[in-house]
Amino acid sequence: MIGGRSIWGSLFDVVLQKYHWTLEYLLWGISFQNVQMLIADTMSTTTEEEVINADDPRNKRRIEELGI
Repeated sequence: MIGGRSIWGSLFDVVLQKYHWTLEYLLWGISFQNVQMLIADTMSTTTEEEVINADDPRNKRRIEELGI
């Protein structure tokens, strides 16, 4: 992933795309606190993660591959 390290890329870009707002509206038409609340309450989905039993010696190689 490239970019998204400043407020412009990490927050503003996401909000502009999601709500189809103009930059002018984002900067002058809505408060920053409301934007933060919208982002904090955004619905998202997660994928199931693989669970590795670290107590099982058969998983030693897998854990080493992950660098844990």
